[in-house]
Amino acid sequence: MQTRAFRTAILGFDELDLLDLTAPLAALTQAGRRWNFRPFRIQLAAPRAGKITTRNQLAFDAELAWSELDPAEIVVVPGGYGARRVAETPELVRELARIAASARLVAGIGWGVYALARAGLVGSRRVAAGPDLDALLRAACPEARLENSAAPVFDAPLLTARAGGSALEVGLQLVEKSFGAKLRGMLEADLGLSRTERIDIVGGKLP
Repeated sequence: MQTRAFRTAILGFDELDLLDLTAPLAALTQAGRRWNFRPFRIQLAAPRAGKITTRNQLAFDAELAWSELDPAEIVVVPGGYGARRVAETPELVRELARIAASARLVAGIGWGVYALARAGLVGSRRVAAGPDLDALLRAACPEARLENSAAPVFDAPLLTARAGGSALEVGLQLVEKSFGAKLRGMLEADLGLSRTERIDIVGGKLP
């Protein structure tokens, strides 16, 4: 089993969706607590160091700018309208490509998937995408295989989700793909999430 923390970058920006940030972050930071072990060394960065404003009226402080981050082993790109602005800003697209170039896992949620596509990180892989992104993604990466799936889609190294409702599952899958099913199971127990409940959430059904 991996015994060191993975270098993990969460790439924030103004007008991100709060759930896309906090749900994966909750899973990554909760994992390993029973063993007093930190599986993920997380850095939250913004295009410029300082305050990140979300679409949900809450703000976060990012200590680092994207340009100050070293290439990461795990990269998470939240969604929200701000991710579209990222995707349309060449300087940020280049930074995203640099940070994620050698990552073992890259996760995108909602509009974050579009940012990954513009950074050249999708290619011909399968990705989760809702109808609102279909045309833009096909223009950015014509070879991509788009899936309007309620559950996250994994096509190594990409893990994508079409909307924030799957953001917690994204975090759980990052834990499982990094450290195995045992740690994921312990995390689910700590979060009060049974296997049946997890299946219902992923399938988009109420328990």
